[in-house]
Amino acid sequence: MYYATLRQKQGECRALKALVEFKNDISQFVPNIIIKDANQESLDEIRKSYKGFVLLDVRDFEPEDIVLLEELLENDLNKDFEIMYPVEYILNNNGKEDKKYVRIDESVVNSFFIKWLNENQSSLPNRVMLDFKFIDSESSKISKFKPVLESLKKHEIIIMSGAVPQNIPVSSEENYTLRRFEKDLFKMVEDLAPNNSTLYFGDYTSVSPILSTGGRAIVQIKYTFKDNYWFVRNGLRRGNYDFVAVCKEISNTPNFDQQNCWGDSFIQSVVDENVNKGNPSVWTSIGINKHIVTCLNEI
Repeated sequence: MYYATLRQKQGECRALKALVEFKNDISQFVPNIIIKDANQESLDEIRKSYKGFVLLDVRDFEPEDIVLLEELLENDLNKDFEIMYPVEYILNNNGKEDKKYVRIDESVVNSFFIKWLNENQSSLPNRVMLDFKFIDSESSKISKFKPVLESLKKHEIIIMSGAVPQNIPVSSEENYTLRRFEKDLFKMVEDLAPNNSTLYFGDYTSVSPILSTGGRAIVQIKYTFKDNYWFVRNGLRRGNYDFVAVCKEISNTPNFDQQNCWGDSFIQSVVDENVNKGNPSVWTSIGINKHIVTCLNEI
């Protein structure tokens, strides 16, 4: 099973919709969507893009918003949604009840939390996400999460992390290669986890876990290979920018396959038509869609 954490934004939703329309096999895929609002309109917006099982990550909600969302999910219309609860919510609401998923953020992990965890195993749902958030190496934050891992016996554990930075250390005209540290981290965690637990891989796709704070859009695709992210870049999006050149460079790689996913198919269409297409949101969708299919093929 592969879990992808995504924000409820246009680019992300487009990438999910394209998975279904392109008929990629999504039987081993679960999107964990950081939901915007606790209302039916927000749920309907997600459903327009993706009709499979979805986790609703409520990390940005106040407790009263979570209660509103719980009430909405009692409706049969919303039966294929489950809430990814912050562990703080469970700590403050005493009891497991019918909760199925919980997320443990790196920010809550300290000696007091470890003590509580060791004494309150029964208060956790069976499915636990350990969210390392942004990592910049394969061993990033391993020591911090080690005591949490050792406590999670007989649990299903989702290892979530993201290696894509908000900014990269090259100019907007220069390509950049970054190792997929999320995969390396997962392998290290496998060696530390209890033998009677089950581990699942997760990441933030080709989007940074660090929230963007503006800046000029770059003509680029963040393209995923087996071991690396490849940032194929062609300067700032202004005037007569050249997105065709980006697509041509990607399409000339040995394993490029327009039959693989919508993202590759879109890239090939730009090459064939020799015309700039899309905008930064669409280019983000291409990278996310390609990344998800790459991860599903790796299962």
